[in-house]
Amino acid sequence: MPLSVAPEPVLRGDVMPSPVPYDYDELASGRSFMYEWEHWVDKIQHQVDSLIANGGSGGGGGASYVHTQSTATSQWTINHYLNTKPGVTVVDNSGQELLAELHYPNNSTVLVTHGSPYSGVAYLRA
Repeated sequence: MPLSVAPEPVLRGDVMPSPVPYDYDELASGRSFMYEWEHWVDKIQHQVDSLIANGGSGGGGGASYVHTQSTATSQWTINHYLNTKPGVTVVDNSGQELLAELHYPNNSTVLVTHGSPYSGVAYLRA
């Protein structure tokens, strides 16, 4: 399947020009002025909300594990037994995705290190 090329954005009064294509249907839905990065943040938040609603299962057939960290700490030790180094998405209790440092001492453990203590949920996907 050939890779499609995004059309050049049209300069309109309610949209800032960007090399990344806009979702014009979303813009026309009532959200007035919107920068392009807001669209991608919304898409990521939708994916996180979907993971939360599905108990951490995003579909696709891979193994997954959900770790709940109820005590706020700056390092989480997650024993997942997925026998691999999984992808990790970390979300705090307010629903914000966190950037964290990940270490894999073995294929059954992930160490998640934050700059400050947090509690929340980690979604692991093999």
